[in-house]
Amino acid sequence: MSCAIKIEQQARRVFSVAKVVQRYMDCVEEVINIPTLLKRFNEIAVDDRVGPVIDELLLQSRVEFNYDN
Repeated sequence: MSCAIKIEQQARRVFSVAKVVQRYMDCVEEVINIPTLLKRFNEIAVDDRVGPVIDELLLQSRVEFNYDN
């Protein structure tokens, strides 16, 4: 059984509302993905691709939050 399934089962025991369980799982997924994200950033740093990736992240953030300079 995967770690995510075990975490979700435990969350269902603690929280009775399905929406709360989903929000909890979304947060856990973000935390689990942080080490993967850091690994990817290290890989792009080695390949000297940090600039274009940061530019794309900024662009996507502006679009997501409807931010216009």
